[in-house]
Amino acid sequence: MRTHLPIDEQESELTSALKSHQNLVLVAEPGAGKTTRFPVTLLNFLGKKKIAVLEPRRVAARAAAVRIASENEGFELGREVGYSVRFDRNLTETTPIAFYTEGLFLQQLKSNPRLEGYSAVVLDEFHERSRHTDLAIGLLMELQSLERPDLRIVVMSATLDAARVSSFLTSAETGIAAPIVNVPGRTHPVEVRHGKEPLSLSTDRAWTERVLKTVTRIYRGEEPVIGDILVFSSRGRRDSQASRSAGAAVYSNMRAARSAHS
Repeated sequence: MRTHLPIDEQESELTSALKSHQNLVLVAEPGAGKTTRFPVTLLNFLGKKKIAVLEPRRVAARAAAVRIASENEGFELGREVGYSVRFDRNLTETTPIAFYTEGLFLQQLKSNPRLEGYSAVVLDEFHERSRHTDLAIGLLMELQSLERPDLRIVVMSATLDAARVSSFLTSAETGIAAPIVNVPGRTHPVEVRHGKEPLSLSTDRAWTERVLKTVTRIYRGEEPVIGDILVFSSRGRRDSQASRSAGAAVYSNMRAARSAHS
C-alpha cells in the first residue's frame, strides 16, 4: 500500500528543476522517500525512458526495487522495475527502472559506453562514496559533456556537502551549477533509557547477555513498549556471530514470554 511521504509534496519542485537543468542534487533526510519515490517521479517526467539507479550495497538495490514494485499499481518486479547485483539479476533489457550496484553499473558502461536507451542516472547514498562511485560520476560527466547532453545526472543523499557536489555537476553546456532540492525527513520520537548496572562489555558473552536481559525485560512488561525493538551494535563485523546468537536467544525468549501471557 502506498503511504504519503515527505518527498511527494515536492514532486513539482523536482520536475521543475529538471526541466531547466541537466543535473540535480537531492538532499533528503531519512524517511523522506527519495530512494523509492524519486525514480518513479523521474520516469514519469522523462516519458518512460530507462533510468539507472546506483546503490552502494546489494541489499539496498534489491529492497528498493521490491518496494517500488509493491507500492505502485501496474508495476511488476523484473518488468517495470528490477535490479542487477553480483550473482543476482531480475530485470530485462526493457525494464525502465533498473537498480545496480556501482560495480555492476561500471560493467554496463563498458558494454554500453554511450548508455544508449538510458535517459538518466541516479547516484543514491552518495555520501558513501567509493572508488566505484567516483569513477562512475566522472565517466558520466564526461559522457554528458561530449556525447550525451540529453543525459540527466542526479545525486541523492541524506548527508553530503551539497554545494560542492552542485558545483561539480555544473553543466558543460550552460555553465550553470546543478540546483539543490532539500526534502525534510519523517522522524519518530525516541526515548533513551540508561542501564543502572555497570558492566564490562569486553567479551562477546557479556554483550550478548546484556542484550538478552534488556530485551527480555521489555517484552515481559517490566518496561512495556509498543512496537518493535532495534538493537545497534557498534562493535564491528568480528561480532556478527555474537549478534546472531543474541538475536536467536532474544527470539526464543520473546516466544516464551508471549506464551506465558497467552
